[in-house]
Amino acid sequence: MKFRTYLCAVGLLSITFVKAFLDPTTHKNWNLVNHDNCGIQNNHIEQRQLLVSFVRDANIGEHPWVVSVYIQNPAVDHVINHTICMGAIITDRHVLSASSCFNKFGSQKIPYLSVRVRVGELDKGTNPDCSSDNHCAPKYNEYEIAKVTYHSGNGYAEDGMNIALLTTDRQMEFNNYVAPICLEHGDLMEADYGGQLGIKLSGWGKNTDSGVEEKKLKQARVLVLTEEENTQVYDQLPRSFGRQANRESSFCVGQTGGESRHDTDIGGPFMIERAVGSDLARMYLVGILSFSTDSVYLPQHGVPDVYIKVKYFLQWILDQIDPDLLPTDLPHTS
Repeated sequence: MKFRTYLCAVGLLSITFVKAFLDPTTHKNWNLVNHDNCGIQNNHIEQRQLLVSFVRDANIGEHPWVVSVYIQNPAVDHVINHTICMGAIITDRHVLSASSCFNKFGSQKIPYLSVRVRVGELDKGTNPDCSSDNHCAPKYNEYEIAKVTYHSGNGYAEDGMNIALLTTDRQMEFNNYVAPICLEHGDLMEADYGGQLGIKLSGWGKNTDSGVEEKKLKQARVLVLTEEENTQVYDQLPRSFGRQANRESSFCVGQTGGESRHDTDIGGPFMIERAVGSDLARMYLVGILSFSTDSVYLPQHGVPDVYIKVKYFLQWILDQIDPDLLPTDLPHTS
């Protein structure tokens, strides 16, 4: 039985603005995303406890689109052996993540071989990952990132517009444990998710609350904040975030209590499951984790997280996907 969650679209935008979103299916590159297998979770998932647990470990094959991002700035780092950020696969050559993950490079070009993604991993303490009944996924794969494209630079997350598109230097091999997530279209372009539940993922690294090093991917069902609650958060953020565009391009989610938080969660996906039209239910990428507010606390939601609203950037995302770009053509710069 598949775990279903229903969440919401932040009511931050006016109806007029929401209706102004691009119809992505009319874009010339739409056929490059939302593959037949997008948003499909592996059928071999131990789902018995899912309906009663808000916070739990993820299962093998449950989120085959999630990746860990490794970054090395040769001028600063001597080794590249730990997760920096997370991301989500949207095509066999592209991953969406947060541009702030790359702010250590400043304005310099990102040298080739300085960024890579690891796909098909659940537990960093094992390879391959296996379920309790000894069903095992294939070993993880790693891919070099040949191009990182920022929407608005790679400054600090609180400056807003915190999104980046990563292009691998070769095609990723898809299977039941490595697959893309779907991008919103149809009725989802006007959906209002405020006050509803969605799924956030917590990655690998030191838990910022307990200080414990966590090796396994976790998930939590959390509430999307309403328009009024979003405003309460935004009014307490740095002035650089106060621009209207930043408020329109972002939304917040609360805590349910007990979920893990890591610096390495940045760039991670926030998801819904929906059936669009006559299609079967799939997981859709609604947000990319931009930053945790830390200094903001709402009694009913704890410390909120701020996510970039993916559908706000669909035009830009589709514009950046070049179907004719070969690995040898890729400029190794940001």
